Amino acid sequence: PVTLMPTEVGGDVSLPVVIKPVEESGGKGVSIVLRAEDFGPAFARAKALYGDKFVVQQFIPGRTYVATLVYDEQGHLVVAVAMRSTLTFFTWGGGGCAGELFEAPELLRMSDRVIQACGGWRGPVNLEWRDPGQGGRYYVMEANCRLNGYSYLTTMNGIEMPKIVLALLLGKPVPTVELPLPGKRRNFVIGYRETPIANWLVDVDA
Repeated sequence: PVTLMPTEVGGDVSLPVVIKPVEESGGKGVSIVLRAEDFGPAFARAKALYGDKFVVQQFIPGRTYVATLVYDEQGHLVVAVAMRSTLTFFTWGGGGCAGELFEAPELLRMSDRVIQACGGWRGPVNLEWRDPGQGGRYYVMEANCRLNGYSYLTTMNGIEMPKIVLALLLGKPVPTVELPLPGKRRNFVIGYRETPIANWLVDVDA
């Protein structure tokens, strides 16, 4: 954790940045600082509400991508599925309120390489990535050692991740995993957001 005082913004810190309380989860208490003069007030507000332990990170714009992977007891990759958010709870990101499955073999390969570089894994893990639109240059944002919040998206498309994990734990055959054809995939929308938007329609396969 890094505590960065308002007078220290600049130098190696390039705006925009994210101020995030260390002891909170998701988007709680997060501030996006676009201008240097806004750093002090955002820092003071976060400190008053959430204490004095923060991380200050570069803000990465763009769409959120999630790679969910499941490894067996020998550390072998059993299943890997990619999904992406279409809308999120917050205008800047955070939890998904609309999303879809999609084919992303390179993203899944990168995710597996990250796991292997960290020493391998047993069980489910998901990596969240951002693509700011720089020609496929992804940034890894975080890793969660569990099934991700989009698990209902995989289940509603016939890829039942909880059953796969349970089968591995019980030593039973792993259910077959097959990504539905684009025209047969199901998407999801959860209808709340912190600011109104004009249209919930999104350009994805039905």
